[in-house]
Amino acid sequence: MRQLSIVALLLLGSACVVRVHEPVHRAVAVEEELVVEQAPPPDQVEVIGVAPSPAHFWVKGHWMWRASGWYWVGGHWEERRHGYEWVHPHWAVRGRHWVFVPGHFARL
Repeated sequence: MRQLSIVALLLLGSACVVRVHEPVHRAVAVEEELVVEQAPPPDQVEVIGVAPSPAHFWVKGHWMWRASGWYWVGGHWEERRHGYEWVHPHWAVRGRHWVFVPGHFARL
């Protein structure tokens, strides 16, 4: 039980919501929804090099928010997954707010 408490404290310190499922007794980290009141800046131009292999594709960079303001997260190469398509991370408009949608693989 002490190990579970330590894991929960570590996860809480990393800005995650921790839920303990009974009776399995294990911590599961769930990301919180990131909502801001201003639009992100225009995307930055990135120089895309050569893919590590034909099985890789480019995941473009995106803006993220923290208390001090916007910061750019550079793009990277990701390996393709058969039967899935990549949904790029992006900011979606909900009313007068912007909500971050993390990049993820979606089943075709």
